[in-house]
Parts: sequence; C-alpha cells; structure tokens
Amino acid sequence: MTPLESVPADRPKQVRCETEGSVPDAQITWMLDGETLRNTAVSVTDDRHVTSSTVTLQATAEDDGKVLTCRAENLRIPGGFQEDRRKMKVAHAPIVSISLASSVQTDQLKEGDKISLRCDVRANPPADRVTWYH
Repeated sequence: MTPLESVPADRPKQVRCETEGSVPDAQITWMLDGETLRNTAVSVTDDRHVTSSTVTLQATAEDDGKVLTCRAENLRIPGGFQEDRRKMKVAHAPIVSISLASSVQTDQLKEGDKISLRCDVRANPPADRVTWYH
C-alpha cells in the first residue's frame, strides 16, 4: 500500500494497493475502520497476475487515527487473503471548543461573577499555544 505519512484534510489523496501472483486474480477490498469503501478503481495485468487498486480519500479531521485496510482475496481459496493496514494521520487545522471549567449553573450567573473557562483544542499537528483575548 502507498505510505500514509500524512493525509491533508478535505483534499483528495489517492492511495494504491497492489498484489501479485494470485490465480485467479485477487479481489481487492478497501475498508476504513472496518467499513467498506466504494470509490475505488481496479486494474489487472494478466501476464503476471498483478491486481492494482486505487482509492481516492477525502479525509476529514474525524478520520484522524482511523485504520485504512487493503484486503486482497483469492475467492477460490478459503481464508486466502492478505491485508495491509495503515493508521491514518490526517493533517487538519485546529478545532476549538470553549466551555465552563466548573459545574456552574449558567441560569444563575449574573454580571460581575467570576468564572473559569476551559479551551479544548484538537489539531494535527498539535497546536503549540493557545491565546486568550478579552
């Protein structure tokens, strides 16, 4: 399988998987965290029984850490399959959420009350700093 050092979020990335020597030619299936992917292309070279399949990924930040699997299977051999798995590293901009740091009842807050806020940041690569503005 094509190496997956880093996949950019929201931009197409083609990944290729190739198998050789299967008679009959291998059937290739792509999965992302166990779910079959449909947007694939397959080509077969008859002289060496080479089967090649390409999938175009449109990864999102939520796909970071998911496992991409290429499964090559010879349907005439029970259990005759090989898999290559790669953990997705999706590069994406920071996703920020702000919440109250304590269990304050928001309906009981009034102007002038002191509160603590929590800022959660999810990014790949990780954010190196968080800046608060008042």
